Amino acid sequence: MSEVLQADGPAAGEAILSAREVVREFRMGRSTIRVLRGVSLEVRRGEMISVMGASGAGKTTLLNILGGLDRPTGGRVFFGGEDLYRLSSRRRTVLRAQRVGFVFQAYHLLPELDVLENVLLPAMALGGRAGTYSALRRRAEELLLSVGLGDRARHRPAELSGGEQQRAALARALMNDPEIIFADEPTGNVDSETGEQVLGNLFRLVKERGHTLVLVTHNREIAVRCGRTLHLRDGRIVDEEVHGGGEV
Repeated sequence: MSEVLQADGPAAGEAILSAREVVREFRMGRSTIRVLRGVSLEVRRGEMISVMGASGAGKTTLLNILGGLDRPTGGRVFFGGEDLYRLSSRRRTVLRAQRVGFVFQAYHLLPELDVLENVLLPAMALGGRAGTYSALRRRAEELLLSVGLGDRARHRPAELSGGEQQRAALARALMNDPEIIFADEPTGNVDSETGEQVLGNLFRLVKERGHTLVLVTHNREIAVRCGRTLHLRDGRIVDEEVHGGGEV
């Protein structure tokens, strides 16, 4: 039995993110591949939603567009009321650094840095706006403790297991206290037992801290642990499920 989770943010229910008729096409030689075919959705502040679909359905492409990483071919994305792709590249970069956290299937930890330094990276990208180095270091250490890696802070990524690297990536995603976290198949590179540990940390920290979560998965058992599931097929949202509270 898995708990259906909903974050307890102070302004839960207010729309934080919306997409309107989003299209994404890629040129392949003389051909055009349309990956997204007019996706519209809304995510409420404090909500935990999953996006489910088979490989090739467009899940990762959609997540990258919602997170400000990939410009859509058509349509619009609004984040906190701002038209994301009408912002300058610099303003969009700052918005991502301050308000968005990413957890990818591949951990993307820098091998030359130790775990603590990797967790600190998002704050370093903001310069002095994020706080003093000593305060940031304490926050990074606390986050590592919260995911069970307090004793691994000075280890390099190559010295960690896959599950430990993903937990370090989760701590990094939370470093700047983002409003929303995008997680793309966060258990895809680990076994089921380790994956459950990663998911347990992800859901617990998101709920405790009142973040919004958009989680991409092809696994229904994972998807239904969120409050709502959007089903993506052939570049379109074809169905939506709302999951009740309590246990499922």
